[in-house]
Amino acid sequence: MLSLDAMNISLPERRLDIAHDFEELGIDRRTSIVYSRMYGFRKCPVISSNQTERQYLMSAAVDLVKREQVVIQDIRYIIHAHTGQQIGVHGDSLPTALQRKLGAKNCISFGTQSNKCVSLISSLNMLRKLLKLHPKGSKALLLLGEVADTKEMRLIDAGICGDSATAILISLDGDSDQLLGLATHTQGRYFRGIWDTTESEEAYNKYLVDYFRTVIDAALADAGVTLEDVSYIAPHNVNINVWKKIATNLPFPLEKIYLGNIPLIGHCFGSDLIINYHDIKTNTLVKKGDLCLLVTAGVGGVFGAAVIKY
Repeated sequence: MLSLDAMNISLPERRLDIAHDFEELGIDRRTSIVYSRMYGFRKCPVISSNQTERQYLMSAAVDLVKREQVVIQDIRYIIHAHTGQQIGVHGDSLPTALQRKLGAKNCISFGTQSNKCVSLISSLNMLRKLLKLHPKGSKALLLLGEVADTKEMRLIDAGICGDSATAILISLDGDSDQLLGLATHTQGRYFRGIWDTTESEEAYNKYLVDYFRTVIDAALADAGVTLEDVSYIAPHNVNINVWKKIATNLPFPLEKIYLGNIPLIGHCFGSDLIINYHDIKTNTLVKKGDLCLLVTAGVGGVFGAAVIKY
């Protein structure tokens, strides 16, 4: 069974205040008021100007490998699951550069933008199949996160996006943080994403809760459990009002949906789920054997959910 054996979460110490540093975030005062007062966003982590995105992301992965004393030859896959476009010289992508830095000659490295902010769920689905092709003890290194280096990346309808880097060691041999089930659903009518029509946006908002419920039910069915078995939900960090509606519709106690990071770090793309899941465990909100439900949505009408046994 696929397991998340170790994690390393890197968030910049520099936090811009959305209500006061709005110009540096590329937004106006009126927009900052809407996002801070109505949507619940307060701070936004941003990397320092003397650090590049590649340096920042690679450090999270390298530090994790060193900390866990991973045998490099055991790494079979290095995957960078990202939301925004990655532009670089052919043959020198971030996962390829990371593979070279680690000296991981025995692995395949690639990036995936599949399903945008649902890329974590998509990658876990790939890895639970791919790792079965290799001997016991084989591992994958999954890198999430990115730097919002444009206004379009920093500001989305659902929130303010923060910089983050999250690295995860994955295997089929771990006895905790086990993946019991997952699901992804695509509502193709929203394929235009951020360039969608007003009519489609209205439909999306109208049926959003139903879309979440559908993918959650599918993930629970894949795991062979029910919502009553779930102790906590680790969501992506969209505005709090959406999660209030989802909690009512499921139904699921709102206090068991981890929303504490929305005001602190904003929406950190694909890293949200792992950051929130890590904090749920760190804050002892769950105990060994409890089930957590990871739930997210991506631009283009994609929805994903996964059931993890702590």
